[in-house]
Amino acid sequence: MPRFDVNRLQHEHKMPAGNRAGRLHAEAQHQDLAVLWDMILAVDYHAASVDALSPDAREDFCDVIEVLLRTLAQD
Repeated sequence: MPRFDVNRLQHEHKMPAGNRAGRLHAEAQHQDLAVLWDMILAVDYHAASVDALSPDAREDFCDVIEVLLRTLAQD
């Protein structure tokens, strides 16, 4: 499994919030974790896409995904 490059993470002030979800989704797909992305989105947030989330819920979801990507990359 390819490793997640932690150096590619950027502070939210350097990268707009809308791009964060797209960047994280691309990284999840790269690590073959798209199913996990969809499952968390559906089960925990009751949404079909990130666009359906409120800004606060989107930020929370992105935080969860980012932690998961970091954690799974360290295995």
